[in-house]
Amino acid sequence: MVTTDTLKQIEFMKALPEEILERIAVLAKEFEMVPGVTLQEQGVRQELVYMLIKGEVSLNCQGADGKILTLDTLKAGQTFGVSGLLGMEGSEATFTAVSKTHCTFLELSAAEMLEYFRSDYEVGHVLMDRVVDIFKSRRKLHSKQFLESLASHPAIASQSE
Repeated sequence: MVTTDTLKQIEFMKALPEEILERIAVLAKEFEMVPGVTLQEQGVRQELVYMLIKGEVSLNCQGADGKILTLDTLKAGQTFGVSGLLGMEGSEATFTAVSKTHCTFLELSAAEMLEYFRSDYEVGHVLMDRVVDIFKSRRKLHSKQFLESLASHPAIASQSE
């Protein structure tokens, strides 16, 4: 069984009251993964929320030219798959998540979490605020990456000369 102390290692769960962590701990499953395993495929609906306890995970995206781009490397304490908490629409992964090292994860069913949110609006509000924070952080990172990539694009570089 997952403990509340384990949940407290995850940024997404930090500072939640013990009684909320106890309810979430019952829903969580812990598992390990060897390097090189795909946990989430780009374009596939996200049904699970993953929280990384140990190891590193690459979030990769396949560009229009077929090249694989690494958007981010997540470390212990970080979460991915939160788009599943948006419900049926808009929950497709925009990345492929691959274990980079030997990893230990917590896994939560997005459907079970949404049901929990419906039974306790206060918890749902707090955790969805945290989902928004994750999206803001990733949007900022990806915008920076996009602008850096755009600056080196040959068609744009030739216009500025």
